[in-house]
Amino acid sequence: MLALVLVGSVFLLVQARHLWFFGDDWMFLLERSLSQRPVHDLMAPHNDHWSAVPILIYRVLFSVVGLQHYLVFAVLPIIAHAVVCVLLFVVLRRCGVNDWIAVGVATVMVFLGAGAENLLWAFQVGMVGSAALGLAALLVATSLSGRRSVLLVWLLSVLSLMTASTSIPMLVWLGAFVLISDGVRRALVLTVPPMIVYAAWFAVWGHEADTGITKAPLADVLPMAWRGLSATWDNMSGFAGSGQVIVIGLLAASVALAPGTPRRTLALSGWAAALVAYLMFAYSRGSFGPDAATTSRYAYFGALLMLPSVALALDALLQRLRVRVVEAGLVLAVLLGLLVVPGIFGVIDFRVARDAMTPDLRQRVLAASELARSGEPRLREQVDPVWNASLSAAELTPDSVAEALPDEAVSPRARLTARATLQVGAAAESLGLPDAKPSFDSISTSPSGDCVIGLGTVDGVVKIPSGPTGAQVRITLAEPAGTTVVVRDGELSSAPVPLAAPDTDEFYLGITAPDVELRVSLPPGAPFTIC
Repeated sequence: MLALVLVGSVFLLVQARHLWFFGDDWMFLLERSLSQRPVHDLMAPHNDHWSAVPILIYRVLFSVVGLQHYLVFAVLPIIAHAVVCVLLFVVLRRCGVNDWIAVGVATVMVFLGAGAENLLWAFQVGMVGSAALGLAALLVATSLSGRRSVLLVWLLSVLSLMTASTSIPMLVWLGAFVLISDGVRRALVLTVPPMIVYAAWFAVWGHEADTGITKAPLADVLPMAWRGLSATWDNMSGFAGSGQVIVIGLLAASVALAPGTPRRTLALSGWAAALVAYLMFAYSRGSFGPDAATTSRYAYFGALLMLPSVALALDALLQRLRVRVVEAGLVLAVLLGLLVVPGIFGVIDFRVARDAMTPDLRQRVLAASELARSGEPRLREQVDPVWNASLSAAELTPDSVAEALPDEAVSPRARLTARATLQVGAAAESLGLPDAKPSFDSISTSPSGDCVIGLGTVDGVVKIPSGPTGAQVRITLAEPAGTTVVVRDGELSSAPVPLAAPDTDEFYLGITAPDVELRVSLPPGAPFTIC
């Protein structure tokens, strides 16, 4: 089993080396501090998570290696995932699952393409870490007895709760397992003290969480949770529509097979935790629509919590058939291959898609830091408004951050892209810049007083020359969505950048970068007036 986990970890590292810091990574790297206000920054919720453990890890690594080596951070969820897979195997064996079935089921977890977001995004060490710590608490509860084991379960459970809110389903799994196997008293002894700690944190800090996400209506929660459960198996199997059948079959197997055995208890308690998990996911992410609970990060937990029922069903099948070891191995290899192979390709597909989301992100961040530190005027602060909205140019200005960035040359194109991102802006009021006289390529226009009117075209471009102190124009555009800007200097152009227009038909579009040309691509067919 360890060899398979090692192979899987190396495979994940190979994929992760193509990626870089993304999204919420920047909040832990640049917005939390252990020196200025350590208690607040460790205890304040991130969205609705208590993230003290990953924040502490991020801050320590940032102080040691800065942002020079992404793999130092990327290895965190991979290590946590390796621990999860080993612990899952040990728990399955402890509960009486056949050796080879336990190996096979844990291997599905190792190459879980359906949960690739948790495996290849360093920030997800929170979610995966909460699973590892929660699973460790479950293993201790099933293996040891006495006062020391209780204290260890408490410690592991509290650390899990301090890592991410996905620890709550893990605590439910622990409580349900102990409830079925040992009774109410021991279940309460093991789970109530960690719950009290979490409730205290929530009363003091956690209730202040402002995610900006609307909760789902209660009537929608159960259907959304069901979509999440079934989507997990759709993605794991690679067969759309198979998830509902698989979920129903596995739930029926968990209820009917091997009564009175620890492996059935593990499967049933896993289902209890899975139900709680997906109800949480659906309710807390309601504004993301009916598919809010189907994302990759949640599929990771769905797989972990439901795979014990797969082990239970396979174990019962092999015992019922009484086949020889070789035949059993072949059947197991075929069945698990149907899950492992799609998982491998799922990981690769996720890496390719994530890489395509943020092309040249490292160069763009370096260029943004360089521009921010130059003192040139900026009209916007977001370095990557779409995928890294929490990263601002001001946060890249301090010496401590600039010195932590990778030591590599910034390309001329990246510099222009930084200008298009930070020095081009739109506002309802004048930006106080000199008025420019635009020209047009592949757009037919007509004069209208001191302005021109026209329609956006597929290849049409509005050219706005920038002088030594920048330039601006006044635009009337009813549908600015889809407008992009490019900064051009001689023969070199920036990457296209979406225009963040104000919520008004008429606005001023300006650029503070000196002596360059701003090219604006308007939505095809959209009528405009430019003055």
